[in-house]
Amino acid sequence: GGKNALQYTISNIFEDWQRPFPDRYTDESQQAAYPGDRIFRYVAQMAERSIYWGSKKDAPGFTYK
Repeated sequence: GGKNALQYTISNIFEDWQRPFPDRYTDESQQAAYPGDRIFRYVAQMAERSIYWGSKKDAPGFTYK
């Protein structure tokens, strides 16, 4: 008969941490995948904005860039 061979690659789950994330919720990653689609253009600013639910206090001003 013929010869059989097996090949295994042994790796650690932490090796995946060295790879960059394929997609992020940023305007830059969205533009790379879908040029002209600006759905995530304000995500970075929204992360810094305070939102008060059910309160009379207004959130600080928001500047669109």
